[in-house]
Amino acid sequence: MSPAAPDRGSTLRDRADTGVAWSAFHIWGTKGLQLGLILVLARLLTPRDFGLFAMAQVVLSLLHPVAVQGIPEALVQSDRDDDRTWATGFRVVMVGSVAAAAALVLAAPALAGLFSASDLTGILRWLAPGALLYGLHAMAFARIRSELAFSAHARAGLAGGAAELVVGVAVAAAGFGVWALVAGFYTTLVVETALLLRATGGLPWRGYDAAEYRRLLRFGRYIVAGSFTTFLNRRSDDFFVGLLLGAEVLGFYNVAYRLLELMTTVFLRAVDRVAFPVFSKLQSAPRLVADGIRTSFRFTSLVAFPAFAGLIMVAPDAVVVALGGQWTPAVAPLRILALGGVALCATNVLPGAIRAAGYPQWNVTIAAVKGVLLAAAFYAAAGLGLEAVAWVFAVGITLEFPVYFAAARRLFPLSWRGYLAEAAAPLAGTAVMVAALWLLSPALEGLNPTLRLTGMVVAGVAVYVGAALLLARGRVKAVYARARRVTSGR
Repeated sequence: MSPAAPDRGSTLRDRADTGVAWSAFHIWGTKGLQLGLILVLARLLTPRDFGLFAMAQVVLSLLHPVAVQGIPEALVQSDRDDDRTWATGFRVVMVGSVAAAAALVLAAPALAGLFSASDLTGILRWLAPGALLYGLHAMAFARIRSELAFSAHARAGLAGGAAELVVGVAVAAAGFGVWALVAGFYTTLVVETALLLRATGGLPWRGYDAAEYRRLLRFGRYIVAGSFTTFLNRRSDDFFVGLLLGAEVLGFYNVAYRLLELMTTVFLRAVDRVAFPVFSKLQSAPRLVADGIRTSFRFTSLVAFPAFAGLIMVAPDAVVVALGGQWTPAVAPLRILALGGVALCATNVLPGAIRAAGYPQWNVTIAAVKGVLLAAAFYAAAGLGLEAVAWVFAVGITLEFPVYFAAARRLFPLSWRGYLAEAAAPLAGTAVMVAALWLLSPALEGLNPTLRLTGMVVAGVAVYVGAALLLARGRVKAVYARARRVTSGR
């Protein structure tokens, strides 16, 4: 008798677990390197340097997605995996990338004038060729995601992050200011792209099928439209802060946001990156997708809730110890932004699940409405200062959860009560930790910032672990068992 075929959901779950492990290894490693880079550069560069580079990133966040036209995401979502389809996508992405680079070179002076920062012109022109590298990287990463080969991405990301740290610090130490950030950007992009291309064995490029391009573009156009809404949701705050308050103030806000982004990437993106390709392969099994959505929230909330809450409690000392006294204006926006991180945990994989089910237009519609409202609110808040902008961000992130969840319920068997119940124990444990730190804080007031930060972190970890074991012992055991199974290869 031949052995029974493995259950589809079980097989994909195993691959997803392995993917999450490799994705987490990649993210934690690269973000650890990026954190080290920020900590060093914060003492070598000025807030204005960070603000100028943030202005350039605002421009690139619009340019790069338009250049690739959503084709890499369409290839991951597609059920066709032949060389001609990939070659069609590759050619289209490369043509778009060349056009984007040329457009940026020509538009750089006008964009610099918009921000009243003449030195931004040279930065944008030097970053323009990066559009080609971005296109290559996007295609290679799409191939990796399509095959769930996240170990290759992890190795490439770590190598790129390490190279960025070395080059960025060396250029900053030599006194080149903002160009250290530009050099770091190119270094990680070049190294990571080269290693990803090597891991894929190269990308098919011979052949072009106009009909296939039109089919990919039907999906990709929603990704492009989504990039504009992503800009409104995630970059319009940088845009209006830079436009109305200047590069130095944007530097404070951007560093606070980058620290929050590091945390959200570490605690949430490892799951989110794997969820989309896995859910795409389960399009005909909505119950399995619903189980994956609940499982991701169950495990991420266990770690992310106390991390974001802990950041709120220790931010004043953490900023002074890690970045230096010149960055104290970043403390208040960092604490407010961290509130949004807690809410983001609940929303994390929902847009990806909706997109994987073949309804990217839903995400575009939701994000477009929210983005327009947010952009208007950011414009109004920027005149009131950084804290007002941070509050708009946190409230917007919180309000998007019920909208995305209501949309996901139309596709998958999910219930409000069942989903929110997954967070009950982590939320209770986090509340106990926050209360303990609030009571402990006065007793540590006389210590220097480093000792006070150390005491708060140690106490917070100890209290939360104890509370988690008391309130959610089964969940902690499940996380431990799954981690052991993944790392042992079983």
